Amino acid sequence: MTVEKIQTWRTLPGRRGTASQTVELEAAIVRKVDARHTITVRGVCYSLFTEVLILKISVLETGRITCVLTDKREVGSPDWPRVVDGTRPVDSVTQWSDPSAIIGAAVRGYRSDNWQEQPVAIKVWSVKSTVAGVIAPILQELDVKFPVMRGFRSFTAVTQAAEDSHASDPDKECFVLYGGDWLKGGPNAA
Repeated sequence: MTVEKIQTWRTLPGRRGTASQTVELEAAIVRKVDARHTITVRGVCYSLFTEVLILKISVLETGRITCVLTDKREVGSPDWPRVVDGTRPVDSVTQWSDPSAIIGAAVRGYRSDNWQEQPVAIKVWSVKSTVAGVIAPILQELDVKFPVMRGFRSFTAVTQAAEDSHASDPDKECFVLYGGDWLKGGPNAA
């Protein structure tokens, strides 16, 4: 069986040349994606913004980065699975081939609590799941809990999140750090 690559306007021969600024941006985007296991388009934008490779986070700018990223992905770099859309998860039941497989998964998943001897508990909250692509790898390494609130929450949901944070470390003072933007709703949503 022969697999044919479908030609799109991005891959057709005879396209105009690419501006040097776009080439530099493409290289930076590929570096950002390759540096992380997975990341969202918005996460790429945040990462580019923090290095002043783009000047603002806006619908227009995110759209431009989406187009550049799609162009690059269609020609094979970066890998498709590395750029994710965290807003559309697929629900599935975890399954194992036999009892030894689940035991192996449990052993691989074991991690001691590096915070149990610390006098305080640290949590990082965000209203944007895209921030996760930028800071979650660091927080995972440090074993810092990171709930994503995803936009404006009801008072009930925020209270429940606070109670959950307290319940996980009931004898410690808890510090919650906000990770996100300071635009209109940012910190107020969390």
